[in-house]
Amino acid sequence: MVKAEPNDIIIGRGHTIQSRPANQYYHAIVAAVKPYYDAAAKRRRHDYAELVMNQIQENHNVQQSVRFLKVAESSSGGSKDYSIAERGHVMKKVWQALRDKKVDGKNTSAGLLQVRL
Repeated sequence: MVKAEPNDIIIGRGHTIQSRPANQYYHAIVAAVKPYYDAAAKRRRHDYAELVMNQIQENHNVQQSVRFLKVAESSSGGSKDYSIAERGHVMKKVWQALRDKKVDGKNTSAGLLQVRL
């Protein structure tokens, strides 16, 4: 079990999780990559999911590493414990976010990254 740090991206639902700065950064990266993902051939879409992962790891905060956490099964009530999510689980969530993410017309991710594949 680990405690969530400010740079950690928590996999889950709800306002508390989605309002975390690290989660907002993650969603901004997804929104920036989504148009390229949508236009890509199916065989290339994996590359864009990898791009999201790499972008987050490289640029979120140079001083601290970024971890993807999921709520531990033993957590209940107020204080939550987390476990580090396996890369395969995280990639499934990134692909899901790229497929499902609705872009609201606001360009909140402008300038965050340049997409080159």
